Amino acid sequence: MNALIVLDVQNGILKKKDFTDTLNNIKILIDDFKKNNDVIILFKHLSNDFDSPYFKGSDDAEICEELLGLGDYVIEKTSCNPFYKTNFAQILKDNKVSKVYICGFNTEYCCLFSSIICSDRGYETIFIEDASGTFGDEEIYEMPGLDINDFIGSILNWSGEVQVLYTEEYLNGLDNEREWIKNDVNIGILQSMDLKVIFMISNLPNTVWKIDLTPLMWTLIHKQNGWLRLVPDRFRFSEIEKDYIAMSEMIYGEYPNFEEII
Repeated sequence: MNALIVLDVQNGILKKKDFTDTLNNIKILIDDFKKNNDVIILFKHLSNDFDSPYFKGSDDAEICEELLGLGDYVIEKTSCNPFYKTNFAQILKDNKVSKVYICGFNTEYCCLFSSIICSDRGYETIFIEDASGTFGDEEIYEMPGLDINDFIGSILNWSGEVQVLYTEEYLNGLDNEREWIKNDVNIGILQSMDLKVIFMISNLPNTVWKIDLTPLMWTLIHKQNGWLRLVPDRFRFSEIEKDYIAMSEMIYGEYPNFEEII
C-alpha cells in the first residue's frame, strides 16, 4: 500500500506568499491517490508560539479549506518528526504501507526531515519537489540566489536514500518503473546536482556499463531497453538553462547556447 503524506497545508502558511502552483500539484496528487484507493494522511502542525503561523487554536493553524475532508486521516503534530508523539506509525502499520510520498510545507523543515526519517525507518520514500513549498527564501537564510526547493531536492536525491520526482514524473509512472541497484547496469539514469539531466544507456552489443560515481553511490535504473536518451523532459528545460547560464563563467572560449545543446 502507498501513502501520501501531506504536511502542514494550513491557512497561516498559505498567507505568506502565493502557493497556487504548489497547492494545485498537491490536489493533483490527492486526486490520483484517491483513484488508486491509496492512503492519504494530512498533517497539522501546532505551536504554542503566538507569533507562529501554526499557533494552536487560531484559524491560521487550520488545514486550508480546499483540502478539508480529503484525507483518510488527520494527524496533529508538534515536531518536524511525524512519528513523534503521534499515531503515524500505527496508521502505516494498520494499512500495510511500504511506500510513502512526501509533499506539503515547509520544504527545508518538515518535508526534509519527514523524508529522511521515513527512509530511515525502512519505508520507500519519494519526495515530490514541486508539490512542496516554503516561505523561506534567500533573504531569510542570507544566501543570495538560494532556491530552497531545488537545493533540498538535490540533497535528498544525491543521498541515494530518497527518490525525488516532480508531479508530472509521478503521473508518468517513473516511480514505479525505476528501481535502485548498484554498479553493473544496462540502463542508467544519472542526475547531476546542478543539471538533473537524465540519460539512459541502452543494451549495446558486447558492452558492459559500470557506473562508478562519487558521491552518487546508487544509480536509478529504468526497465526499458534499446535506446539512448540524452534530452530531459521539456518541463525541466527552464531550470537546466538557468544552471547552464550560471556555469558559463567556468567555460573557456566560445560555447554553444542552450538551444543549440538541446
